[in-house]
Amino acid sequence: MSKISEGGSGSVSRAYCTRTNEYVACKTLDDIDKLINEETIFIMLNFNKNIIRFLGGCKDDMNNKYYLITEYADGGDLQNYLRKYHPSLIWSQRLILAFQITKGLRYLHSKEIIHCDLHDKNVVIKNGNAKIIDFGNAESVNTQTKFHNGPVGVMPYLAPELLNGFNNISYCKKMDIYSLGMLFWVLTSGHRPFEDQLNSGFIECVALHSLIIQGKREEIIPGTSQAYVYLYCRCWDDNPNMRPNIESVYHDLKILKDES
Repeated sequence: MSKISEGGSGSVSRAYCTRTNEYVACKTLDDIDKLINEETIFIMLNFNKNIIRFLGGCKDDMNNKYYLITEYADGGDLQNYLRKYHPSLIWSQRLILAFQITKGLRYLHSKEIIHCDLHDKNVVIKNGNAKIIDFGNAESVNTQTKFHNGPVGVMPYLAPELLNGFNNISYCKKMDIYSLGMLFWVLTSGHRPFEDQLNSGFIECVALHSLIIQGKREEIIPGTSQAYVYLYCRCWDDNPNMRPNIESVYHDLKILKDES
């Protein structure tokens, strides 16, 4: 196996399945509870082309590790994909990626599942199609029992109400919408939100944490469609009650895509 990435919920490697003659992605987990949680979420989902396909889970008794196996995305994650291809992507192609991610999240929310960790490393590209991955922190609205001591996820994608809370944090769909708005901005810029500050050091990250709570957002990229800017600004509104639901985002983005 060759390692692809390292994340908060486990490392991911590429492996070759001799039974199906194709590459698969193997996520390494160090305890069975993490495997069960992620498998439980996948079991609640049927096939959707904008959600990574679950293939199975197993245990390696030799090293006492658990593996979650999914389809392999040859295009890599969105962060690296944009670094490589963003300059050559035309506006309609970026809109298609935004729409594909939205369709994936729309499907999750229709199943009453909150992703809780949506960012540019948790979206992958396979044959030009965006797919949402990593359900290690995902929760079902109907069986939500987890309360987090502090926010879980990548700071620029975390809703301000998460950054402002420290104990007994319960996630909701509008927090996913905030993260989606950040992803929409990333598709216009080609890089992570607040990348310079995140690379500057601990003090700058602490300052950024406070600034986001106070309402700081990324600068609008010149030349971006006004309707698209209006949409993602609504998504990252300070007030979760002012953010649109996923059906509204889907509807507005579909109009933009069809008109492009």
